[in-house]
Amino acid sequence: MNGEKRVLVTYAWVRSSWAIARNLARNGLEVHVGDSQRIYMGRFSRYVSGWFQYPDFHSDPDGFIDSLIEYISANKIGTYIPSHEEGFLVAKYRDRFPQSVKIPISDFDLIDRCNDKARSAGLAEQLGVDQPKTVVFETREQFRKGADLVPSRGVVKSVGSHGSHGISFYSSPGEFREIALGWDYSDGEIPVIQEFVEGNIYAVSVMAWEGEPKIVFTRRNIREKEPFGGACTVCESVDNGRGAEVAVQIVKAIGFTGPIMFEFLVDEDSDRWCLMEINPRYWGTTAHELNCGLDFPFVQYCLANELPYENDFSYSNGLVSRWITGEMIGFEKRRRSGRRVGDLLKEYFSTKADFAMDFAMDDPVPFFVQAWLYFKHRKKIFSS
Repeated sequence: MNGEKRVLVTYAWVRSSWAIARNLARNGLEVHVGDSQRIYMGRFSRYVSGWFQYPDFHSDPDGFIDSLIEYISANKIGTYIPSHEEGFLVAKYRDRFPQSVKIPISDFDLIDRCNDKARSAGLAEQLGVDQPKTVVFETREQFRKGADLVPSRGVVKSVGSHGSHGISFYSSPGEFREIALGWDYSDGEIPVIQEFVEGNIYAVSVMAWEGEPKIVFTRRNIREKEPFGGACTVCESVDNGRGAEVAVQIVKAIGFTGPIMFEFLVDEDSDRWCLMEINPRYWGTTAHELNCGLDFPFVQYCLANELPYENDFSYSNGLVSRWITGEMIGFEKRRRSGRRVGDLLKEYFSTKADFAMDFAMDDPVPFFVQAWLYFKHRKKIFSS
């Protein structure tokens, strides 16, 4: 196969990357994967043609970039699709990569403008988008002494938080002071504080190209991994509505390229869509969109290579996907929080799903690798 049809996908230990690799391979491409771990989900997919291990992009960014460049050059990779936050570093050092490889993502500043909670809040305010009251402090001292300036009930978020990582909730000024005094500044940034908003979680996913939305999809969360929220474990497809309008507005305003997801808290009685965060990368439930027939990764590949693609992106409402491993973790976390096992069994088994986000009969081994990886890190998972 020529290099134009050879694609690399990184951060391949998670379900979203596995789904991306499968989607590309099932559309006739030769897929290679990489991750910082030696054992990872994507490596064991029957749809993957090559794999490698690279240095951790957090602790050794230069080694990570050098390893990518070496693998891309040696294997004549034609298109590289980062799948998670490693893509932010790739965007920052894009000029170091061979000109022959296409990397269909936005530039670093634009990605950072969306990912950084303080900058994205400023963007939303500039565009008149409804969002929770947001407080941004300039210094650590201001943050520690800011109990009188923040909402009485809120969420403290690191600027690069995602899922349940880098997030703490408080329900009184005293609880805020405790969080502020004990905050871990390892990311080097001052956290952002947002007002706590009641509502159901909806997300809008977009594949964009130079500010033009090519695919727009809306999902509703049915259940999350954490009792308070976090990563989605069960979701269903719903009509594009107000959230999609906001997502398209932002994509066009900033000229975004690549996959991007917008998360909202929705008061369904008043139809208020409150923008919570923007994720300028692929998201944990990527497999759900693919289950619904929307080929986000393959369209991204086609856009990068100026190739035609099927552009009927309608989808059916009410299709439900489940992240099996996440459901098992969520069940145990709820049990440890004091929920009765009988009530939990009734809740979980009453939820019917059309698809799985981490298992496929024609490609079963990666599921067990993923389950082993989460089991391996169980102490960290259940201590948080």
